[in-house]
Amino acid sequence: MFQFSEAYLWLIPIILIYLIIAWFIHLYLKDKDKRKLMFSISFLLASIDYILLFIDYPLRSNYFVYNIYQVVSIPLQISILIAVTEI
Repeated sequence: MFQFSEAYLWLIPIILIYLIIAWFIHLYLKDKDKRKLMFSISFLLASIDYILLFIDYPLRSNYFVYNIYQVVSIPLQISILIAVTEI
């Protein structure tokens, strides 16, 4: 029998993020705008924390992984800042 776990709910944002990544890469290949490539790379880095939550990795047991988990959304914030300020 299939046991439903709350961890499977983390698949929803993971799948959505990878769809957004594919969409930005498609747009980048169409018009060669480097901001779209930057967004796709930053979304790829931001998806790491959802994957760690999905596999239920004990973050406090490994400080290196915990530090990656803490800093992984910074490229997304920087790319949004650059895209907003660049006209």
